[in-house]
Amino acid sequence: MATDPRVVYEFGPFQMDPDKQILLRGNIPVAVTPKAFETLLVLVRRSRDIVSKEELLKEVWPNSFVEESNLSQNIFLLRKALGDTAENRQYIVTLPGRGYRFAATVRTVTDQGEALVAQARMRTQIVIEENEAETDQALKMLPIPQMPETGRKFLLSITVVAVLLALGAFLLIRSRRLTQITHDKEWEQLTFFTDSAVYPALSPDGRMLAFIRGSASFIGPGDIYVKLLPEGEPVQLTHDSIPKLAPSFSPDSSRIVYSIVEPWDTWEVPVLGGNSHMFVPNASSLTWIDGGKRLLFSELREGLHLVVVTTDESLGNSRDVYVPSGMRSMAHHSYLSPDGRWVLIVEMDSQGKILPCRVVPFQGTNDVRVVGPPDRTCLAGAWSPDGKWIYLTANSGRWTGGLGRAGWQLAPSSHIWRQRFPDGQPEQLTFGPTSQEGIAMAPDGKSLITSVGSEDSTVWMHDKDGDHQISSEGNAASPSFSSDGNSLYFLMSNGQTRGEELWVKDLNNEKVERVLPDYPMQDYAVSRNGKEVAFTVTDQGGPSNLWVAPTSRRSPPVRISSAVAEDLPFFLPDGDLVLRAVEGGSNFLYRMKTDGSARKKISPERILDSYAISPDGRWVAAETPGSGDEEHVTLGATKAFAVDGTATVTVCLGYCLLNWDTSGRFVYLNFPEKQEGNYALPVIRDSGLPMIPPIGAWRIEDFANQKPITRIAWRVESAVNPSVYAYTRQNIRRNLYRIQLP
Repeated sequence: MATDPRVVYEFGPFQMDPDKQILLRGNIPVAVTPKAFETLLVLVRRSRDIVSKEELLKEVWPNSFVEESNLSQNIFLLRKALGDTAENRQYIVTLPGRGYRFAATVRTVTDQGEALVAQARMRTQIVIEENEAETDQALKMLPIPQMPETGRKFLLSITVVAVLLALGAFLLIRSRRLTQITHDKEWEQLTFFTDSAVYPALSPDGRMLAFIRGSASFIGPGDIYVKLLPEGEPVQLTHDSIPKLAPSFSPDSSRIVYSIVEPWDTWEVPVLGGNSHMFVPNASSLTWIDGGKRLLFSELREGLHLVVVTTDESLGNSRDVYVPSGMRSMAHHSYLSPDGRWVLIVEMDSQGKILPCRVVPFQGTNDVRVVGPPDRTCLAGAWSPDGKWIYLTANSGRWTGGLGRAGWQLAPSSHIWRQRFPDGQPEQLTFGPTSQEGIAMAPDGKSLITSVGSEDSTVWMHDKDGDHQISSEGNAASPSFSSDGNSLYFLMSNGQTRGEELWVKDLNNEKVERVLPDYPMQDYAVSRNGKEVAFTVTDQGGPSNLWVAPTSRRSPPVRISSAVAEDLPFFLPDGDLVLRAVEGGSNFLYRMKTDGSARKKISPERILDSYAISPDGRWVAAETPGSGDEEHVTLGATKAFAVDGTATVTVCLGYCLLNWDTSGRFVYLNFPEKQEGNYALPVIRDSGLPMIPPIGAWRIEDFANQKPITRIAWRVESAVNPSVYAYTRQNIRRNLYRIQLP
C-alpha cells in the first residue's frame, strides 16, 4: 500500500521536519515550543500566502478557545528563534488587519527526492492575481525591484522558471542525504520529551546516562531517570517529584546519588530500580573522588552557608576544601580536576546571585582563580579527561539571575564555553537562540552531553473574567500592582531593551509602556503614590546598588551612595525605604530615606532574603538562617519583622514565600518545596497578620483553625484581593543532546 513521502521544508539556513517536530539551523537544533512549531508549519506550508489570525488560531488550537495573545506570543518566539528583527523581517511579516505572511522562499523536499512544485506554481498565480495594492505589498517582501505591471508579470514568470530549475538541481544533490537533517553528526538528540530533561550525568564507562526529568536546570521538582546509550529507553527510578539536583553515578555504576533540599541531603537509588535511601545527610552535589575512596560534596553550615568538603565514605577524615565568604554564600557544585589538584566551583553570593565560576586548590589554599567570561554567571562545569580544558555553561545576557517575587529565577540563554587551564582565555563554543545548561563529559573527551532548549516567561493577571496575558513579547516576570490596583508593573526584556527593564500596563485603557527606558534592573519597588521607583542595579564585577527615579522621567535616576551592597527595596507609606544590606558577610534589614540618610537597622537578627512589606508599613517579611548540628541543618524560618523594631513573629518553620495584597486584608503563603499554589489567609486587623500557630507553621494544614483559606493554583506575586492577582507563567522545553567537541 502506497504511503505519502516524508517531507522536509527548507528556507534560508533552516530545515523543518514535521514528522520529527524538529527545526534545525544548519546542523544545530532550534528549540521552539510545540504550538510555536505548529504555527510556523502552517505559515511555511502556505508560504507567500496571507494567513489570517483566525485561520492560525483555528489550525493551531482546533476545537479550543484561546486568546489572540497566545498567537502573538508564538509569533514573537518564532521571530526570535529565526533571527527576525523589527528592522528586518526576513521570515514572518505582519500585514496589519489581515494576518501574517511567510516571506522567505521555501524549498519542499521529500525522501524520494521529489519537489512539490504545484504549490510553487499556485503561489505565483496567487501573487499575480492579487489586486494592485496586494501585489505592491507582496513585491515589497520579495527581492524584486518595482516596475510596471507588465514587467512585473514577465519577471515573475522568469523567476518561477529559475526557481524550479534551481530546485531540480538542488534535489539531485539533496535527495540522498535527507536523514542527515535530523541525525546530524555534531548534535545528536538523546531524549525526546515534550517537557524537559536536565542535569545530565554519565556513568564512568560512558554507557549509561542519568538525568532529572523536570524543568528546573538548577533546583526544582523532578524525578531521576536512567538510559542506556545510545538507543535505550529512559527508565524512571524515583516517583516523588520533590526538588532534586546533581545526580551522579557510583564508581561501580550500580547506584545513582542525587541531592534534595530542605534538608540538604544526598539520597541513592539502584540503577536497576528499587527504593531510594538516604546516603549522606547534610550533603549536596556529591561525587566520588580518589578512585572511589573519598567523597567531595557541599555541606550546609549555619545561615544557609554551603561549603565544599571532602571525607572518606564513612564520613571520617573530613576537611574543608573551599569556604565562600559570607554567611549566605553557597558553593553549589564542585568538580575535581583529573590530576586531583584543582576544584572547579559554582557559587552563589550573599545576595543570592550566581557568580562566575572559580577554580580553587584541592588542598585548600587561598589561590582562587575566576574562569570563564568574568561578567557572566556560571551554572555548571566539567574538566576534559586530560585536565587541559575547563568546560562550563555561562549566561549570555546582562540579567544574571536572582531573587524575584516568585522565588529565585535563573538567567536565560546560557551557552557552553571552554578555557585552557591554567593560562587560557575563555572561548564560546555554542551560539544561537537555544540555551545549553549542564555538562556531562564523555570519558574519551570527544563529546559532552548537555540540556538544550529554550524558556520564556509571561506575566498574567486573573480577575472575575478569568486569566489574561499581560505581556505579549519578550521575557517578563515580577509583576506588582499599583496601590490603587489600576496599573500593573513588571520586568521585561525584548528586542527593544538592554536587559530586564520596568514596564507598566494601565488596566483601564490597556496601554503598555516602559517606565525607565535603558535602565536594566534586578528588582524594583514603586512608591504608594506611584511617583517614584526604587530599583537595584548590579555593577559589572561589583556590588549591587540602589537607585531612585521619578516615574515621570522629569529628572534622571539617582544612585544612593553606600559603602555596602544593598538591594530588595520596598517603599513605606511615608516614602522611606526598607532594604536588605550586606554587612560583614551577613544580611540585615535596614530603613532609610530615599536620599540615603537616616539609615537604621530594623533588627539585629540576620536574614537571608526579604520578600514583602505590609501595605500599612508595620511588617516586613524575610527568611532567617537555620541552625543545627553537623548531621542535620534546617533552612531556618520565614518571619515577620516589625518595621519599628518592636517585635518578630515566626510565620513558617522552613522556607515559605509571604506577601500581602494591596488592601492589606489578605496574606498569601506559598510553600515552594511542596510545589503547591498559593493560599490566601485573612488578616486580623489588630495584628496585621493572619492567625499563626504559636511556634509557626510547617505546612498549610497547620492553619486549619483559620477560616476561610482560599487556594489559588498559581504562585501569586501580587494581588488586589483573592479574586484579582498577578503571576508569571514559564514555558520550558529541554532535551538532552550529545555535542561533538572541536
